[in-house]
Amino acid sequence: IHYCGIDLFESRGESGLKLKDTHSRLSQTGGKIRLVPGELMPAIARSANILSETDLLIISEEHSSDDLGAVQMFMPRMLKSDSSIARFRLTDDRQELRWLKPSVFIEPRKNAA
Repeated sequence: IHYCGIDLFESRGESGLKLKDTHSRLSQTGGKIRLVPGELMPAIARSANILSETDLLIISEEHSSDDLGAVQMFMPRMLKSDSSIARFRLTDDRQELRWLKPSVFIEPRKNAA
């Protein structure tokens, strides 16, 4: 498994995950872990080429549809046709994943007539 995580990490303040600790914990799974600190758009823009062949992409519900639209042009570089993509939401009492089709992100948009 190739796992890519983009987060503010320590920049989030006291509640932020520590990048080094997160990488250490995820590396124990045996997967190839790639963690990119920063806001979604600049982080994707600077790292899309090195994030190719991503098997699992989890996107926080904190990111709006506009955020996703802004990074969509980078997704074909990152994803495969069989990549798994999920939107993640953490509520007070549970965690939810909503699975998305990779084709939403990797098929070229058709020009409107």
